[in-house]
Amino acid sequence: KSPQVSLPCSVEEFGLLVQRLYTGDALGTRALPVKDCASAVRLAAAAGMLLIDENVPELSDLLAEHVKDPQDVELVDVAMPSLPNTFQLHWKKVGSAVMPTFFQCN
Repeated sequence: KSPQVSLPCSVEEFGLLVQRLYTGDALGTRALPVKDCASAVRLAAAAGMLLIDENVPELSDLLAEHVKDPQDVELVDVAMPSLPNTFQLHWKKVGSAVMPTFFQCN
């Protein structure tokens, strides 16, 4: 029986992480595109589970860049406690700058 691994990301997203590690191409570039905030959150969670979050430093900025609306802010806030400290600390810095722009429109 082959071992099974359960990751918080899709097979395609896992492939992006593997490509990132082997090619050195940054996530979020044309070579390794990340489509939306939910995908960035799943990648961050998987990087944390695999203990490679320090090997993908661009993921913190990428996560913040993909926050486009109040639903994305909520998604990141809900996921944040389960993400590695590297992402939590970064979100504390940039999250406060991202959130007011959404709530000023309301």
